[in-house]
Amino acid sequence: MKQFQSSIVFSATFLLSLSLFANDNKVIYGVDNRLDVYQTKNPLYLELAKSTAAMITSSNIKTLGNQSYISGETLKERHGVCSSALFADQVTSARCSGFLVAPDLLVTAGHCMKTQDDCSDNLWVFDFKMTGPNTAPKNVSSDQVYRCTEIIDQVYTKQNDYALIRLDRRVSDRKPLQVRTQGKISNNVDLLMIGHPSGLPTKIADGANLRENGNPYFFVSNTDSFGGNSGSAIFDAETGLVEGILVRGEDDYEQQSSGCSLPKVCSKYDCRGEDITRITNIEILSKIDVPSVPENISFNNVKATSANFSWSSSDSLAYEYRLSIDPAPFANPDCSKLEHSSLKGTYSVSDLKPSTAYVVTICAVNAVGYFSKPIQKSFSTRAFLPIPQTPTQLTALNVKASSAELKWNSSDSLTQSFVFDFVKKEYAQNITCDSLSLKADASTKSYLLNNFRSDSEYTFIICAQNEDGLFSAPSQIEFKTLSIPSPKDLTVENLSADQATLRWNGESTRYSLVIKKNEDYLDCEDGIYTTSPTYKVQELEPFTKYFVRVCGFESSIRDVSKESATLAFTTQAPLVNVEQTLIRQIRKRHILKIHALNFINPLRVHLNYCLVKKNGKEKSCQAQTATIAAGATEVLLEDLRSKSNYSLTMSFPDYPALPPSKYTLKTP
Repeated sequence: MKQFQSSIVFSATFLLSLSLFANDNKVIYGVDNRLDVYQTKNPLYLELAKSTAAMITSSNIKTLGNQSYISGETLKERHGVCSSALFADQVTSARCSGFLVAPDLLVTAGHCMKTQDDCSDNLWVFDFKMTGPNTAPKNVSSDQVYRCTEIIDQVYTKQNDYALIRLDRRVSDRKPLQVRTQGKISNNVDLLMIGHPSGLPTKIADGANLRENGNPYFFVSNTDSFGGNSGSAIFDAETGLVEGILVRGEDDYEQQSSGCSLPKVCSKYDCRGEDITRITNIEILSKIDVPSVPENISFNNVKATSANFSWSSSDSLAYEYRLSIDPAPFANPDCSKLEHSSLKGTYSVSDLKPSTAYVVTICAVNAVGYFSKPIQKSFSTRAFLPIPQTPTQLTALNVKASSAELKWNSSDSLTQSFVFDFVKKEYAQNITCDSLSLKADASTKSYLLNNFRSDSEYTFIICAQNEDGLFSAPSQIEFKTLSIPSPKDLTVENLSADQATLRWNGESTRYSLVIKKNEDYLDCEDGIYTTSPTYKVQELEPFTKYFVRVCGFESSIRDVSKESATLAFTTQAPLVNVEQTLIRQIRKRHILKIHALNFINPLRVHLNYCLVKKNGKEKSCQAQTATIAAGATEVLLEDLRSKSNYSLTMSFPDYPALPPSKYTLKTP
């Protein structure tokens, strides 16, 4: 990987972004050992890969809800590689690599984080990886996307190249990597690299060796690395300990005669090699003190299967605590293998065995994952308490169509709570206490249940439960819900051309009313819901037959009264009153007033008017359409003679079955 001189300055942020990617060229040594994460079965490699992150420009990530969508060109599009090149069709979104060294601290190459702008303009993404041969990481959970908030320590020289940054929040779902804090790497160690070569999804490359180990700031290896690997962790392949940071190397690609490029290939000990900054150069990682041992473990509320305990620590280096609860004796505590964690000095544990001795082990952990020595203390769970007595005097009161009140009695001091539920009678034999979903404390002696179906047989089942979770024998009672009252005596009142008031008698709490012009589709589930036995229907069509059905229901419209009230009615024809004398002559235009008598909604009318001669014959006929509504509507008639008689015929074009009305008009 050939490193450009740091003195080159680009005037645009975009060019600077490209330079970061192009500056750190690398190469293949011997066989290309790069694998996608899904291709390796090594559990250590998989665990280390989880703590590797990709640096991606903010503009290439769009967050929608809980998903972040990643864009970028393929390797073939971005670098012009041949179609036969490994990973040619995978996306290349990453600019650099990094790795987690503490819950909110990440290490990368210094040339990837030169300024605060580099910190602010890029995001760090975990799990940017292929999960199968054709599953490109186009999106990740937004929980895996982090911002850089500050550069804690950064060096970028020809000899030394690293950066330590802080993320915007703790990374809680993966472990910080363990790093070397003193001494230097052994000459014969096998090396492993995990990162994002050429910006690709995470690649794991093992099989590398040490080539030079004399420089105090970096060592040289033959890792299969490319641009985008800058900042990748270099591990001891056997222990998983971080030894260094990949920063520079040989040229990446060589152009072929066909015009496309392929990765440059060197023998394992040929070409210049890859430069790796020693992780011990980041002094802050080697100088953080180990936290002090927690103190004063105490236990409270110890039961047969659970316990609470607490401890104290005044050490500000304690970032969190790791702990375990194991059957006694437990003589070999390893803080790195403790399975539980807590950010404060308390913890609650369940699923313990009764009458059993346990040992609690607690270690403090600092911000870079170093452990204190463990502290241990023993405790014993007690035996199970006796099984509580079964609730008695179970009764069902105020049973209605969709609800009932259940009462019971219990004076047993062992009872901490009651669990109960109701089921259809035919299913009661399959119910056990641990399957009951409703719960109440020991002081509760009644409960109002809802959402029954009407006219149905139910079984109510209740069990007492003690503080150890043990149940009494169940108690149960059978009852039948009432039928939903059916509406009766449905009538129509105040009928007009476009409105009607429907009224009925009934005792239901709610009703569904269906009104349609077709009596074959009167389904109460599609109706209008009301709590009143009266309903005013508006916006009906004049001179039209309607069919009505009213059903009663309680909690669910799918559970209606067995019988319903039905009715058919026809709306009236529209009635109007026309003022026979035309008023307000303006030149040859006159105003006609039409009064709507039995409708309020707008209604179209067609007006045909003709001059009536003295001999009774009509001539000079004209026609126009107007819209009339409630009250008086003024219509302007054109080209009328003064002091003349006219005939007027009014029809309703939207209702051709209605007969037309005829009037005689006089102009002033």
